[in-house]
This record gives sequence, structure tokens and C-alpha cells, in this order.
Amino acid sequence: MKTRFALCAMLVCIASTIAMGQQVSVNYNHSASFSQYHSYAWASNNANQIQNSILAQVAQQDNQLRNAG
Repeated sequence: MKTRFALCAMLVCIASTIAMGQQVSVNYNHSASFSQYHSYAWASNNANQIQNSILAQVAQQDNQLRNAG
């Protein structure tokens, strides 16, 4: 009886996890040409390197705070 209850409870948890999956929606300008954007970079000093990206700014701030102690 206890194993059947545990099995049913586990099945309910798994089913609810699958049912509550995330839904992602994206909105963008469908008429924009994205062929002009090249935002990848494999090495430093690359012409395609992202300048002033938010992630780079956050990483720089984190490094400054880490070095400050």
C-alpha cells in the first residue's frame, strides 16, 4: 500500500513537472535584415567583438569588485 502511494505520488509530481513547462515567446521586427549583424568573436582584438556589451560591463564590474576585496 505504501509503495503504491509513493509510486502514485511520484507519478503526479513528474506529470505536474511536465505540464508546467516554460513557454517562451519572441517578438522581433520581421522586416529587419539580420545579415548585417556579426556579434561573434573567437579571440580578443577581433573586429567582430562586441563593443560595450552589457555582459562585458557586468563582468568588468565583477572583476573590479573581486580585486577590491
